[in-house]
Amino acid sequence: MNFLELNSKIKDFNSLQSPAIITSKQTITYSELQKEVIETAGLLFECGITKGDYTSIVSSNNKDFVITVLALWLIDAIPIPINTRLSPKEIEQLISISRSKKILLHKDFENKLNFNEQIIFPFHKSRKDIISINLSNDTNKTAVVIFTSGSTGIPKGVMLSFNNLISSVETGNEILQQSSNDRWLASLPFYHIGGFSIITRTLLAGASMIIPDSSDINDFKKSINKFKPTLASFVGTQLKKLLDEKFTLTNNFKNILIGGGFVDDEFISTAVDKGWNISKVYGSSETSSFVAAFSLKGFRDKTKSSGRVIPPNEILIVDEQKKILPPNSVGEIAVKSEAVFKGYLNNDTETKNKLVDNTYHTGDIGYIDEDGFLFVEARRTDLIVTGGENVNPLEVEKQILQRKNIKECCVVGIEDKTWGQIVVAAIVTKDNSIVESDIQNFLKDKMAGFKIPKRVHFVAHIPKTSLGKIKKDKVIALFNN
Repeated sequence: MNFLELNSKIKDFNSLQSPAIITSKQTITYSELQKEVIETAGLLFECGITKGDYTSIVSSNNKDFVITVLALWLIDAIPIPINTRLSPKEIEQLISISRSKKILLHKDFENKLNFNEQIIFPFHKSRKDIISINLSNDTNKTAVVIFTSGSTGIPKGVMLSFNNLISSVETGNEILQQSSNDRWLASLPFYHIGGFSIITRTLLAGASMIIPDSSDINDFKKSINKFKPTLASFVGTQLKKLLDEKFTLTNNFKNILIGGGFVDDEFISTAVDKGWNISKVYGSSETSSFVAAFSLKGFRDKTKSSGRVIPPNEILIVDEQKKILPPNSVGEIAVKSEAVFKGYLNNDTETKNKLVDNTYHTGDIGYIDEDGFLFVEARRTDLIVTGGENVNPLEVEKQILQRKNIKECCVVGIEDKTWGQIVVAAIVTKDNSIVESDIQNFLKDKMAGFKIPKRVHFVAHIPKTSLGKIKKDKVIALFNN
């Protein structure tokens, strides 16, 4: 499916006066959206962006981003949303990896960033004629490239086709039960697959999307109270902030997705006790959003689970030889789905490592219980190998957090000439009464000696991405300085 086929809805937008995008400043109907998309497509074409061009977009969540993505699709170009929280050097790296022909820079970043071949948007001139582009009918053509967070190693550009995106919307609707009456809160950044999928889910349902003024939790609260969304997708840090501020959700919410990594069971239970309709989800950029989910209302005993697979998706647990393991066996999590990505942009080696026989091997370690619930235990890439022994960092973190006055911690492995790697921990305390030996002594009778951190670094905060994911490379750097 290309944009015009997706646009079978948008062809009818002329007669649709229902809201497509809602902000604090304006409401844009589907009819108005169609007009702006067509106009912007012509202007982008005049700027030299043509069929098949990879085009980076540096923009925060706003209506201009949505319009620009749809306009790029209209001229058969490929949008690449860029994380706006990255440094200029990191953004340059992503642009270099993607080999973008042009960089679309939102006016809000005009004085903060400067790149060759950059185009400032939104445009301040109009065009009356409609361009004519020969669109590809290849349903597997790349629709968008979403970069992985890059918390470790070199970032990878995940190529998702229109088929991938639409399959994700269709299977996800088994959980969301969307209709044109729904209102999505744009609660995640659009450069993240969770945020980008809000755009596709909204459009394909003919629903409305509410875009807060910023990612600040107060702007979220204002948008929720004023516009009463029915659907949202949060990560654990956002959920915690709402709960810490004792925020009361409007009764309009019919589903709140929670994903993006570890979420404390206490927060989940508190939210459910408050009557929040929470669904835990499991997925990634490579799976075009979530492929497993479950509502916590009916399964309070499964709060540690990440979800149950949504058919026709398949989740398999495999051993190192890629053989499928029985229930309750721990192994690598693999996903078979129409939503699984095409490959990594300009990275055939990683594509071949991760995509085997049309199955995406996630690198996550976990198991599926006898009831079909998925439990994620660790990332394979996070496993620490010290003196030939494997250490699961989550296991060490859980034990450290049992000690009094520990607020947060992150356990990683750093290179060591003798052991290959050694276990180290970055720790945030509630006061300054703890020293390194206190941690080591506390763990002595709780785990094998090789699992106990050889070094401890006490920090004011653990470095994280905007989505609350720990930046493991930054933690490692603390011990290499």
